[in-house]
Amino acid sequence: MTGALRLRNVLIPIDHRPPPHAAIRAIERLCRTLAATEVALHLLHIGEPGDMPAVALEGDVAFSLARSTRSGNVVKEILAAAAECHADLIVMATAGHQGFLDALRGNTTERVLRHAPCPVLAVPGY
Repeated sequence: MTGALRLRNVLIPIDHRPPPHAAIRAIERLCRTLAATEVALHLLHIGEPGDMPAVALEGDVAFSLARSTRSGNVVKEILAAAAECHADLIVMATAGHQGFLDALRGNTTERVLRHAPCPVLAVPGY
């Protein structure tokens, strides 16, 4: 309402494909540019807990880091996690369309974007 910047909770859905590194670097750069402090990164993996990809932070931006895994419909789980953590931003690495169904209904990022409770930053993953 006031136009003041609020970037406290950032949700980053991660998987092996596309790799999450582009999304992580993008939020690090954004936080440095905006001089955002006290940012909590919520890394979310949809799948088995042991399959969550490793993520390395560059270290010059102080983030609190929470990792979680869920199972179920990817888009629904991302939207639910965004609501639960009160996300101010969702940052997603995207690989573009992966076949005929993606061309018809939209890829995961596009489907999240349509219903997200906050802005979505889509970053090319490759």
